[in-house]
Amino acid sequence: MKNRKISLLFRVLPPFSIIFSLSFVLIASVFNAHYGAEIDLSFVGRAADSIEQGGKKLAGSASASIEDARSRLYVFAEEMSAEEPESDAYAQSSSSEAAENSDRSSSVYDFMVGGNFVYLSQNDPRWRDLGFKDGDSIGIYGCGPASLAMIASTVTGRDINPYEAAEAMYQKGLYLPAQGSSHAIMTDGLAHFSVKSEGFYEYTPEAVISELKKGNYFVLLTKKGIFSKSTGHFIVLAGLDENGKVLIADSNSVSNSQKSWDIETVLSQAKHSASSGGPLWLIQGLAGM
Repeated sequence: MKNRKISLLFRVLPPFSIIFSLSFVLIASVFNAHYGAEIDLSFVGRAADSIEQGGKKLAGSASASIEDARSRLYVFAEEMSAEEPESDAYAQSSSSEAAENSDRSSSVYDFMVGGNFVYLSQNDPRWRDLGFKDGDSIGIYGCGPASLAMIASTVTGRDINPYEAAEAMYQKGLYLPAQGSSHAIMTDGLAHFSVKSEGFYEYTPEAVISELKKGNYFVLLTKKGIFSKSTGHFIVLAGLDENGKVLIADSNSVSNSQKSWDIETVLSQAKHSASSGGPLWLIQGLAGM
């Protein structure tokens, strides 16, 4: 409601300034003709311009504030549903993998990260085109539900796919069709599946590695960069390899999920403007149940 009032004000201000100017000019002209006086009218134009420019500046500021607030609360769509080849500085991947991603059979997506964490892809043909209204699809907007489904399937032992998770979150208002997921999906959403989670505020490699060694997991909201081409993307820190490097489950990239990562590289991608305890959430793993 407040946004509509602001929008209405900005539409009214320019016409009002014109009406004000014309009215004043008319009155001044009559006064000049009747009394032979001369009134300087140059300030009228300057006043009208000032009112109009002020309205435009205020409108731009309000629009930017609204968009910034939205980006702090939601993870929006990735710019593509199929993964792109990563930078050589961070990962090695097959040159043909990205091109073939959208044509893969579901079997290519069936594997475990680190041998015990269920991997699910938002690009899996079994559900990538499913959605809740025109323009909505798990393949484009489903990183939140897909991450949720991976964690819930691993921790509870239930078979939960990304579309089922999205449907549950849609009913709770945590998934917005053709827009994205609320950051609260990693707290309230996981609680829906009886998985315990909380914001984790020790952004040090040592603290994160320590929890992973205990068998716990993390969700990281990432900024535009290595893992995301858009405003944000959820990935799961699913464990450690034999050399102590991090294994991740990235619902938008099979290749990212089949290699090991330096913890410093992963944490450098955190989007610190997150809400609901983010950008890093600690997930109680099997060992803590």
